[in-house]
Amino acid sequence: MTTDATTSGWQRVRPLLRLLRDHFLSRRLVVISCLFIGLVAATDLLGPWLVMKAIDTIVGQYHAGIAGPDASAAFSRVLGIAGVMVGLIFVQYGSHSLLVRMQNRMMYQGAARLRSELYGRLQAQPLAFHSQRRVGNLLTSLVTDIQTLQDMSLELISRVPFDLCVLSGLLLVMFLVNAVLALGVAGFLLAAFLIGLRLGRQGWHSQEQAMDATAAFTSRVQESLNGIRTIQSFGAAAQEHEGVAQLSGQQAQQMQEAGQVHATVTPFFGLSEYAGILLVLVVGGWCALHGTLTAGGLVAFLAYMEMAAEPIARVAELLPKAQKAMVAARRVETSLAETAAPAASVSMVSPASITGEVRVRDLGFAYPGGKLALHGAHFTVMPGEKVAVIGANAAGKSTLFDLLLKLQFPTQGSIEIDGIDLQTIAPQAWCSLVGVVPQDIVLLNRTIAENIALGTADLSDVQQAAREAGVHEAILRLPKGYDTLPGERGVCLSGGQRQRIAIARVFLRNPRILLLDEPTAALDLRSEAALLPPLATLCRGRTTFIVSHRPTVLEEVDKVLLLADGRQLAFDTPQTVWQEFLQYRLLFPAAWEAAGHSVEPVADRT
Repeated sequence: MTTDATTSGWQRVRPLLRLLRDHFLSRRLVVISCLFIGLVAATDLLGPWLVMKAIDTIVGQYHAGIAGPDASAAFSRVLGIAGVMVGLIFVQYGSHSLLVRMQNRMMYQGAARLRSELYGRLQAQPLAFHSQRRVGNLLTSLVTDIQTLQDMSLELISRVPFDLCVLSGLLLVMFLVNAVLALGVAGFLLAAFLIGLRLGRQGWHSQEQAMDATAAFTSRVQESLNGIRTIQSFGAAAQEHEGVAQLSGQQAQQMQEAGQVHATVTPFFGLSEYAGILLVLVVGGWCALHGTLTAGGLVAFLAYMEMAAEPIARVAELLPKAQKAMVAARRVETSLAETAAPAASVSMVSPASITGEVRVRDLGFAYPGGKLALHGAHFTVMPGEKVAVIGANAAGKSTLFDLLLKLQFPTQGSIEIDGIDLQTIAPQAWCSLVGVVPQDIVLLNRTIAENIALGTADLSDVQQAAREAGVHEAILRLPKGYDTLPGERGVCLSGGQRQRIAIARVFLRNPRILLLDEPTAALDLRSEAALLPPLATLCRGRTTFIVSHRPTVLEEVDKVLLLADGRQLAFDTPQTVWQEFLQYRLLFPAAWEAAGHSVEPVADRT
């Protein structure tokens, strides 16, 4: 039973120690910190010792007689001791101030590094990872858990080593003064510490549940605020409020249970402090009355007992913090393990050497649970060709785009770019080769210029890209021009303006391969007509994949990739696919015939 408990305790503390070692502590800073801690602890311990010497000098002189030159000499010694104590105060103040500054810097920078590393890993994960996790849980790990680690780490590298140093030093001094009384004090402190730990162990489970409840509450609130438009439109505000209130109540209940343990432990250590002083007073008084301890020694013991009681009592404060930090460390370490990038060979690709040939070989993808979203796709797109990706809902169009963007990874087959497996191309290099205009345009609440330059550091060509997208004049009419904030998700801009800004992003990147996902679906016919010339310019000379059900957007495509239920039905010229596949003809109205694309229907090949 003891072994299991020890193993369990070690398993709890190990993630915290690993994170401290890898992200917060450096060997040089640890050595310097230990030196300063030893110096501050030594000044603390010397204080009662000097007081003992002063009192013994005064008492000794009192018994020898107050008058005479010996009294003046004794008083001079007391003044000397007082001077040394004043010097110790200044040394302690300076050392402690430098120590705190150094430790704060170490902890805050460590937390920043850990937060940056975890955020970078989260950003690098494919959509499959994010689709299985709630944003609120990720935010809790990224913000709250790392903040908890930062605060507890500061305690661990400052208070805990200092307290251990003080306890070790004062027990040594006590043994030098009176071994019997020191042995009793040591036994008492050890017993109080072990009993306090025993009482505090009951809080582990409660702290873990409280932090899980906090994460669930944060997730629900974040989702509700993001979906406020939908919630209000469907009159679900009261229902959502009830759900959030329920999670808030569960969080409060778990925190209350954790607080009950703290309410038990804190009074115990307060009681132990008084009990220790009483022990020293009784045993030390007996020793003093029997001549084995001086009056100054008794006072020093009482002072040391008061000093020893502080670290022991501090366990009541540190225990719940340590429990929270260990839970937070486990959660952060789990997130780091889940987001660790597998080792893979990376092809060195020069953007200038890529022509834009896309070869898909027996491509397939299955979502978690085994549901096939795409299988058996096999085609080749030559550089500069324009391909329409056509299919009904759930045909596999979005999945194909996600695979081309490396947001998902194939479960079978491959995609080759100029003969290079796409999975071996570094993500940053691939981002410089591919451009996308998505159906759902997301603008960050940063300046228009920053939104156009998203993913690049150069803002010098932003206005030229906006001109090519036909949005430059509209931007200049905004309150602050290119420095205007578009609002959350671009709510301050029209659909056409958002679409053109997305096109300007691609013009700025000048990619080899272009993905257009329903680029005009949210626009009326007039806005679509105004957007078609910039789209045509954008596609010229680039390998282009277009998902659209607007005949005007699909004019002059070279090939049609027809998908149905995740299968490739056809990859051929528009006229051939129109003639031979009923599925294709059913997806478009008779406007195709009016536009001159009509072919006399024949029997469907499928």
